[in-house]
Amino acid sequence: METSETKLIKKILATLCDEFLRENVTAILYLSNMETFGRATASVQYFFQLASYLGLPVISWNADNSGLERD
Repeated sequence: METSETKLIKKILATLCDEFLRENVTAILYLSNMETFGRATASVQYFFQLASYLGLPVISWNADNSGLERD
């Protein structure tokens, strides 16, 4: 039986292959201003890993890694 996580994993991979590669995407630009950690962080890392396996470079800026100090 297929779980919702398995379906999501397959959908992400299918989107990368069917949409990104078909349109000859040469790089992915990912910008985020989220400063929270959780499942979303793991999902993004999974997406980056799949893109890497497919040879798609990812340029990313994440607010949680910016090194800026707050008062």
